[in-house]
Amino acid sequence: MAVSGCGGSAAVEQPTARTEVTTEVWALRQLDGKSVHRARPETATIQFLADHGVGGTSVCNDVGGSELKWFSGPSGKNGAVKRDRTEATITTVVGCLDGRATEVADRFWRKMRMANAWSLQGRTLHIKFSDGSVAELVPAGKSDSKRKIGCTNGDSSNLDCPSLG
Repeated sequence: MAVSGCGGSAAVEQPTARTEVTTEVWALRQLDGKSVHRARPETATIQFLADHGVGGTSVCNDVGGSELKWFSGPSGKNGAVKRDRTEATITTVVGCLDGRATEVADRFWRKMRMANAWSLQGRTLHIKFSDGSVAELVPAGKSDSKRKIGCTNGDSSNLDCPSLG
């Protein structure tokens, strides 16, 4: 798409709503060069939603809101993350038992406010931050657009999740 104005025309990056990155829930496996091991619930997850929002989890809490948006390049394998400082990220506040995982997850979501690019390399999602550091995430399961905030990680043992029966 091109936009014309007083200065001529300029290409505008159009967000791609459906790419390989939107079909997965991504689990954090490396942050600041340090490994993050698989856990239940995961230390942190992220989803790139079809409406270009960014959501996920922070241990046993859900993360959502309108502060972060993702955009894709033409290949669907890389793109940008933009922060709207006029919007907010909302996190549920459940006391999670794993203090170390909570520290790592909190650091990841703070860094997401500095995210500027993402790329998909094989089955690993890389998120680059403005300080030059990178987070690595791997698929943790298929994205469920019907998952409700408060139903942490879709775990039916969580009392906030709807009954499967």
